[in-house]
Amino acid sequence: MRVIFTPEAFEDLAAINLYLSQVTFLERADGYVDDIIAECYSLGEIPVRGISRDDIRSDLRILGFRRSAAIAFLLEEDAVVIMGVFYGGQDFESKIMTRLRD
Repeated sequence: MRVIFTPEAFEDLAAINLYLSQVTFLERADGYVDDIIAECYSLGEIPVRGISRDDIRSDLRILGFRRSAAIAFLLEEDAVVIMGVFYGGQDFESKIMTRLRD
């Protein structure tokens, strides 16, 4: 199954990288973001993971990553669409609802 990143998801990854590079080493930040991206691509192989968020949208799922990030994605017929990647205690629910409205 194809994996598609929305522009907002790429922006989220860049923001995570920037934040982590300020509080740790750049190489560590790059590695962490690379691992998130690899996890996103693995959804193409096994897409039905994480927690279903039918309360927000019927095809929305949230997958935790290393207890510090959340990957929000849609399960479409032939693709997994990465809607966002949220780090730490971000209010991802309101951000996802805004993105789904836009």
